[in-house]
Amino acid sequence: MQADRYGGYGVGYCGGSARCGSYGDVQIKGVGLTPLVGSRPGAPVDPWHSSGTVTLNEAGREAIWSGICDAVLPFGAVPATALVLTGTRCQRTDSAPGVSILNRRALFMRTTALRPAHFLPNVHFSTPLVRETGVREDYLRVRQMIRALPDAFEDAFGSEVCGESATARVNSGMKAMARRFAWQVAAAFAKRLYHGSLNCTNIALDGRYVDFGTMTAVHAYRRQAGSPLWPDQWTQHSPLLRTLSSFLFHVGKHLDCPNIKMLLSTGELKAEFSTTLSNRAEMELLKQTGIPEVAIAAYPDARRRRTYRCIKDIYSRGADTSFVWRGDDDPAMVAVQPLQSLGRYDLNEIFAKAAPCHDSAQLRRTVNALIDDNGLAREFCEVYTDLMEWFLANHGGTAPAVLRVFLSRQAARLNADVSHLTRESLDTAMLVFEEDPSGMDEFIDRTVRHAREIVDDEPPELVDSNGRRIAGLNAQLETVKHMTQRDVVALFAASPLQCLNAQANAGLGAPCATA
Repeated sequence: MQADRYGGYGVGYCGGSARCGSYGDVQIKGVGLTPLVGSRPGAPVDPWHSSGTVTLNEAGREAIWSGICDAVLPFGAVPATALVLTGTRCQRTDSAPGVSILNRRALFMRTTALRPAHFLPNVHFSTPLVRETGVREDYLRVRQMIRALPDAFEDAFGSEVCGESATARVNSGMKAMARRFAWQVAAAFAKRLYHGSLNCTNIALDGRYVDFGTMTAVHAYRRQAGSPLWPDQWTQHSPLLRTLSSFLFHVGKHLDCPNIKMLLSTGELKAEFSTTLSNRAEMELLKQTGIPEVAIAAYPDARRRRTYRCIKDIYSRGADTSFVWRGDDDPAMVAVQPLQSLGRYDLNEIFAKAAPCHDSAQLRRTVNALIDDNGLAREFCEVYTDLMEWFLANHGGTAPAVLRVFLSRQAARLNADVSHLTRESLDTAMLVFEEDPSGMDEFIDRTVRHAREIVDDEPPELVDSNGRRIAGLNAQLETVKHMTQRDVVALFAASPLQCLNAQANAGLGAPCATA
């Protein structure tokens, strides 16, 4: 078993995996301290790595979030392969100094994955153990890794990497990585999923998320931060820009090829990221209306941009200040406490309640009850009506009223309550398994399925009166176009969604709270 070395911004003082060991294609988290554990000079090892262990609660959240993200994000997550109880107990990582709280210990297993951190140096790692174990100078590792980068990019991105020279292949690979990072974080934001620590070691080279200790769902796009030291939900992409810049710097320093001067610039790389982030944020948020991406992509650009500006104005009103979970008993000042609500309007509630409105008067009454700014309410009604009328005129066929029922259910599903996926809710729900861990596998599977029902672009399959299963958003849209409104309501009633109440299951209501 080996511990992988890595570095880069945000990694801290460990020289790589301080409590993970890799065996073949499997990485095991919680194996105990490795030779790569480190700390700030004169300070003890941080509480997350001091024992080298993983609690059952932590492993459970890792399994849940890897399952959710792998299913609903465009580039997925590094998948979990197993969660194993050791039969022993270990110190809880969020215990207050001097307080000993023992929890069940577990091993969390996942597949191995190359991350940007594997190609970056760690300037802070220095302990006597380095000399004792003969760990090589870090720059040699970085140079070896970067010289293997063209092949690594081809493995990660396939046809997205092109060109005959190493520089050309690296350039196209860097751009592909930037695009994937931007798309991934834009989709996560729209789905109200906040990783909390997107540094160079918590995302794979191909864009997959990994390491979910700070992951949580965020209500109504609030500016929640996982730590006072890390960006909030709105700015969680910023560490990725720093990762890309640092990555490119070390590529230019270590890549061995004659035409290194042809390497793309930092400005070009950042532009690739920022353009993709802007375009995908617009697309992902508009999909929350229930309209599929293929239709939104055909919506005229100027009208789409106006709609996006209005949506962004709604969720950002009154949310100028970021906030964190704070608690005196947490060494990182990040405690599991009820989510604060810093924001004036709830965009998800607005989307869910606007969708069933059948005329402009009903829409205006509904929106006025949710938005107390007359100008903003009027702007939303205008852009929302324009979007819906355009979609129904171009995709509704001969039954736009029936299609509106379908969109109502979609909007209710995509904007349903996600409070059961906050970190504090998951921690509370899993406390029962400290006493009796049996049934935890079922809890993990059920939580992942429930989350997918809400945040996955693709809706759960429908079953018609003949027992025929209809899977996929496009197939369901085409099916309901040829049905009566009564039959569509019956179809939805026969295929209820756990995240919606009875009224919304008929496609006529708004989301309700989920437990």
